Amino acid sequence: MKRSMSFLLLAVIASGCALTLRAAEKVDVTYVDGKHESGELIDQNVDKITLRVQMAGNQLDLPIPWTKIQTLSNGLTHDKVLKKWKDDNKDRLCPDCSGDRKIACKACSGSGLLPRATQPCPACKGAGTIPCVAKGCDKGEVPCPGKCLKLSEGPWVKGKEDLLWHRMTIRGTAVEFSERHLGQIVDLGKNGEFLSSDCPLCNKTMKVPCKVCEGAGTTKCTQCKGEKTVPVPGPDKKCPDCNGLKTVNCPTCKGTGLKP
Repeated sequence: MKRSMSFLLLAVIASGCALTLRAAEKVDVTYVDGKHESGELIDQNVDKITLRVQMAGNQLDLPIPWTKIQTLSNGLTHDKVLKKWKDDNKDRLCPDCSGDRKIACKACSGSGLLPRATQPCPACKGAGTIPCVAKGCDKGEVPCPGKCLKLSEGPWVKGKEDLLWHRMTIRGTAVEFSERHLGQIVDLGKNGEFLSSDCPLCNKTMKVPCKVCEGAGTTKCTQCKGEKTVPVPGPDKKCPDCNGLKTVNCPTCKGTGLKP
């Protein structure tokens, strides 16, 4: 009876091992450098996955940090693993890093690079703004888009009363209007009488605020993005505190992600 129970126990253990091996999911790993690796995914945590690979006829359990992984063929991501870990430990998470275990590097403000010396922006000469480049913009104003008479829409020629006159055709009738009607919309009535009214868009000024610069006449400098300074030319240098990784271990939880 004892021997039968022993055989049964061994059979159950063997069966369990077989089930574990069968349950190991086959995945393809794409590394951040573009290389690939295939094997059985036997474990994963917030730091790494463990991939069982065949090498020279032997099985090798290969730990692969998430930092080296671009994608997994089964769709598993570090964010998903981290979210599950946070959900499982929601009452124990570090208050400063919220379980992320890392915080932005203060030395480089999370850029991963050492701050560089700056100089006045050569494009705007340190002003942070440049003249508006919108077509027709003159000190924040552009020609009125309405149908009012404008000197920019000619030709205008010197004529009677030493005024500028503009000849145009309205519904087949040739008419002339002097510069006294600039900024007005002119027309002919049913009986051929002259009609004029001040342009409602520009109120006879023939100009309206430029939409690009909103009437300021200047826009943010595209080179310094309005900051007035740009980095002095030269190569970027990695931040020594984070080694260019942009983050460092949370000092509160010592990188565990859990309350001290």
